[in-house]
Amino acid sequence: MKKPDKTIISLVGNPNTGKSTLFNKITGARSAVGNLAGITVEACSAPGIISGSENWELVDLPGIYNLHAQTDDGRVTEDALINPGGKWNPDVILLIADKSTLQGQLFLALQIRELETPCILLLNRMNYETADPQLCEILEKGIGIPVREIQALKDDPANWVNMLSPLLHQPTVCSILRKVPESIEESLKILNAVMPYGTLGYLCHLARMNHAPSWLTEEEKRAWEKARSQSTASPAGLQLEEAGQRMFIVRDLLSQAGKPVKESEIKQRDALKRRHKIDSVLTHPIWGNLIAALLFFGMFQAIYSWATYPMDLIDGAFTSIISIISETLPAAWYTSLLVDGLLSGLSGILIFVPQIAILFAFTAFLEHSGYMARLGYLSDRFFRRLGLTGRSSISLVGGLACAVPAIMAARTISDKRARLLTILVTPMMTCSARLPVYAFLIAFAVPDEIIFGWFNLQGLFLYALYLIGALSALILAFIIHRAIPNPQVQNEAAEEWPAYRLPSLKAVLGQSYRQASIFLRAAGSVILIISLVLWSLGFIGPGTLKEREALDHGERLEQSWLGSIGNAIEPIVRPLGYDGKMGIAIVSSFAAREVFVGTMHTLYPTPEGGDGSIRALKNRLANEVLPGTNRPLLNTASAASLIVFYMFAMQCMSTIVIVRRELNSWPWALAQAAGYTIFAYLAALATYNVFDGF
Repeated sequence: MKKPDKTIISLVGNPNTGKSTLFNKITGARSAVGNLAGITVEACSAPGIISGSENWELVDLPGIYNLHAQTDDGRVTEDALINPGGKWNPDVILLIADKSTLQGQLFLALQIRELETPCILLLNRMNYETADPQLCEILEKGIGIPVREIQALKDDPANWVNMLSPLLHQPTVCSILRKVPESIEESLKILNAVMPYGTLGYLCHLARMNHAPSWLTEEEKRAWEKARSQSTASPAGLQLEEAGQRMFIVRDLLSQAGKPVKESEIKQRDALKRRHKIDSVLTHPIWGNLIAALLFFGMFQAIYSWATYPMDLIDGAFTSIISIISETLPAAWYTSLLVDGLLSGLSGILIFVPQIAILFAFTAFLEHSGYMARLGYLSDRFFRRLGLTGRSSISLVGGLACAVPAIMAARTISDKRARLLTILVTPMMTCSARLPVYAFLIAFAVPDEIIFGWFNLQGLFLYALYLIGALSALILAFIIHRAIPNPQVQNEAAEEWPAYRLPSLKAVLGQSYRQASIFLRAAGSVILIISLVLWSLGFIGPGTLKEREALDHGERLEQSWLGSIGNAIEPIVRPLGYDGKMGIAIVSSFAAREVFVGTMHTLYPTPEGGDGSIRALKNRLANEVLPGTNRPLLNTASAASLIVFYMFAMQCMSTIVIVRRELNSWPWALAQAAGYTIFAYLAALATYNVFDGF
């Protein structure tokens, strides 16, 4: 529902032209930005915060190349612009175009112009080109809409507001800039009879569509079907005819601009030659894959090497805080709640933030540099054999950070079957939530040593875990590809690669900070709730409050509700090498897997006099004896079993919800979660039995 006191302003343009940057600057929002297509996959709205823009409601729409959408994210933009009763049908359109590559982008400008919605064309000087008032004047006269230049990364947004405010409500002029084809003249008469509100450009667009839009009424759908039957050309033929006419107009406009545009085109050709030389290496079947492997190998080495110092600082800080509180406060229930419940749980999350921030910084660097888009091409040929496409790699690599936005990014895949496979296998990629679990458990399975003078052995093992996760996702894709019906329809899609850019340190660190903050807020809120619940269940039991306080940690836990729950769970997890308390930690992780370490800290509190650090927790688990055996609770076999379980189990409620939303199916989402978890249990069981034999 539109807000009556707001002016709805839609930001539209090709992918990667600076729409989200402009949106963030005017609204103060923090929408993700990057140097590749597919960063924005759904409409994001926010009010303006700059003086003069308070009554603006800006809507950042997914990037499109034309109004004939082929992907789910493109249909979001098409619906927003074409559907007259849509939630985000705009009062004004801000069309943002990369000034250095205008020829392809003016095609979209001509399409949008004919919708008769007030529109302003903003030429973004992304490569810091000089201003060209003559070009703006020629385009403004030729297209019939205001044209202005901006520099999204450097301009003061207040200047944009002052520039745009007088232009927002200019009256629209003629609706169409070219001759209507004879093949759809009868179709337009039929449509106009039931849609008198539609402009000529709007009706022409409907006549070229492959399918009837969902927003049409039943009467309008019948009219559309009749109109399509009256047309003497197919939708594809009509769209090709449209493209030919529009590109003729675009070339004529740019030729009128003269020398500045020609010089820009020459510079573009030279830049393109340099880019092709780099692409020939980075997308080479051998060298390209080798470079990609080395890049990710370096990332995992950095996660262990660079994060050590800040992790030690965080661990030391929590150790000091816990020690001071334990020595200052009396041995009462509230001290135990604060120390063993909340602080221990939070430390189990916070200590791994440096590693997670490095992971996010690395993926931000790849996105902003333009390299991420090349990964899609590098993998496309191989992925098609698995039922995926090159665009699937964006979701799979994005899954290294978080499966939720990675699954949403699959909207950019036009092939519905490949999109389904991508969504089903992306959660198997090793996300940032698994990183704290891996980092904690690897210490029990692999010694902390430097080999060959340079490489951290635990970092190598972590790299191997990520490779196993990626290979497992691809194998699963191939199995599903073979198992479900294949219509044998090949959908080919062209994609424009972004220019290479050296990412700014501010952009990379800013994105890393924002994503790490999101992770921390989400995980922190969950671990606080879980820690409070688990501590309560571990404290409550038979006896008075004073009697419960007098018991030591171990005895109190054994005689509590939590101890009873652990005893009930233990027969299920004992074959994997765990005790009941570890079973509780695993069950708690189904809310969010990253809370495992904090939960373990709550379930295995530091003995009296301990410092409460993660190092102390590791020592306790290494020395704790698994009931009924003479072996440590966490040994090589049980640690390896846990790693495998967390590698495959679907322990993320947010992912289950987003899969249901993207596929519009609870059966798919629940079957995926159940299948992953059952396989995780069986794989962990096999792993434990293999390592236990040594």
